[in-house]
Amino acid sequence: MTSSSDASDSLIHAETQSTSQATLILLGLFFAAGVVYLVSLPIRALWKAVPQRKPKLPKKEASSSDITISSQPSQKASEPQKPGVSMKQLMKKTSQNPTKAQSAVIDKATHHPLYLNTLKGHTDNVGGLAFSADGSALATACEDRVIRVFRLTDIRAKNMGFMKHNMTTTPVDVAFGSAPNLLAVTARGIVQEANLSMVHLASNKASEQHTLWQVPNSHDGRPAILLQSAHRSETSGVLLSCSAKNELRLFSFAGKQLASVDAAGLHNHMAAISLDGRFFAAATFTSDVKIHEVRYDKQNAYQSVAKVMDLKVG
Repeated sequence: MTSSSDASDSLIHAETQSTSQATLILLGLFFAAGVVYLVSLPIRALWKAVPQRKPKLPKKEASSSDITISSQPSQKASEPQKPGVSMKQLMKKTSQNPTKAQSAVIDKATHHPLYLNTLKGHTDNVGGLAFSADGSALATACEDRVIRVFRLTDIRAKNMGFMKHNMTTTPVDVAFGSAPNLLAVTARGIVQEANLSMVHLASNKASEQHTLWQVPNSHDGRPAILLQSAHRSETSGVLLSCSAKNELRLFSFAGKQLASVDAAGLHNHMAAISLDGRFFAAATFTSDVKIHEVRYDKQNAYQSVAKVMDLKVG
């Protein structure tokens, strides 16, 4: 019995020793792997820092089917960037050199049976137009700060003559006074305020042009969007000036303010006055049209303004 128990104890001891040795070997392997990983970290970092050379590819011979693309060399960061082209300049360039589609539209318009002529001479957008009472002249307000009056005596003339007047502010709209050479102008000031004036045009000479009267800040700091005139007689009439807010003002041809009317529509979109100056209307933000009556005495002198109706939608 003693010998058998001794044999089993020795067997168990041998298995324990072999297990501990295997455990030590595994721990040694894990330790060695950790050491290798820690050592490889700085080596990998140095390897990434060194620039790698790419293999040179053989040059391809140019053929007739290849497309050659030429490009300008990129500007250095230290060089100033060139200014871009504005949209207005592109539009001017397009108008001077129209495309085939645009030329076709122009040709179609000029060959229309009702087409008469084209008035040239403007160098920017035209925002205001007005015919004289007798139809012998057409006035334009251009954003190039020039107002022009075209004589329509020969409507089919190739070179249509016109008189012009240079302004210090941008004209928004124009309207004729009591004569074809008297032109009322509403202009946009530096801070968008409206300025109303009456200009006398005798010729293109600056010495023969002068401002008869001027009403600065004609809408108390608000911009104007429209100016129209109505004639009561050969020498008298009224001017209707419409602001971008809810206000309309009447002026005499002498520059005197006759009335200020609140259209009560938040914002004005459009206004118009009848040819005889008896009624004027305002289209407002609320989709309503407010109509007012201007009352005169027997001598055509202004008396008052009264609201007569609202044209409502729905």
